[in-house]
Amino acid sequence: MLSKTGTTSYTSAYLGQSDAISAVESKGMAFQVSIEDSTPDASVIACGVAAALTGDQHLTYTAANLGAGGNDISIAYTDGATAGAEVVTVTGTDISIQIQDGVTTSAQVITAVEASAEATALVEVALSDAGGTVDVAAAQDLTGGTETYIDLTEDLFYVEDHGLTTGLKVAATTSDTLPTGTSATDYYIYVEDDNQFGLATSQANALAGTLVSITGQGVGNTTLTPAGVTAANTLTLLGSVDGISYYPVYKNGSALTVTMNTGSLPNILLTLDEISCNLYKFQTTVATGAIDVSIKYVGLQND
Repeated sequence: MLSKTGTTSYTSAYLGQSDAISAVESKGMAFQVSIEDSTPDASVIACGVAAALTGDQHLTYTAANLGAGGNDISIAYTDGATAGAEVVTVTGTDISIQIQDGVTTSAQVITAVEASAEATALVEVALSDAGGTVDVAAAQDLTGGTETYIDLTEDLFYVEDHGLTTGLKVAATTSDTLPTGTSATDYYIYVEDDNQFGLATSQANALAGTLVSITGQGVGNTTLTPAGVTAANTLTLLGSVDGISYYPVYKNGSALTVTMNTGSLPNILLTLDEISCNLYKFQTTVATGAIDVSIKYVGLQND
């Protein structure tokens, strides 16, 4: 009799084998082999945007860190200080700058903010025009901050349930600026888990987990588009006596194979006239894209 088989996924440059099929006291058997193109859709990764308060009294404040958390930062101007001796107070994410109303200059505000370690941990400040004097004003929030999904420490991208597989070839493009360390070229996926993955410069590096070093978040959205199945993929039937060493199985002098040509998804019946091995597997190397292979036994001849 035969044991169960299953569906096996293969992806770019990955040499894989299906679950073993066992045969006992049989003259022959048949396999139904079906192949489907399972290349996933493109993945879009938000590089993140820092919140900002632009043109506020000749000044632009930008959150020190990317992400929506910067939208909680506020800037307020209060009276009571002498121009040139401004006082900066930070409470949580609220920054209050004590000035001399209508006399303190924007340049003096920059000096005061940059002298406060607590303030610079939250924001960067720069002139938004030629500069001028600053007036007392109620607190205003920074806006426009969006989350980032790139871990610079681990060189990993985050996309929930990404559906990618290690070795898959992808093309990197961007709506603005790619993350630092990457360029508009082809990469190969390394899968950390269902939600995280990295990029490698070659299929060998992807399989080894050697990732591209990402040192900056970039701007806008990064899109990784998988290359589809564009070349023939051949599945070869292998046999084994001991379950350790597998070799191609021949019929009428030729190795038994199934070939998936570009755009062709075969559903093919392979038959063995005689059982010469205890275990059988199918093996393939996929050129580009990803395929799902379903192998079922559909016929068996017993003594």
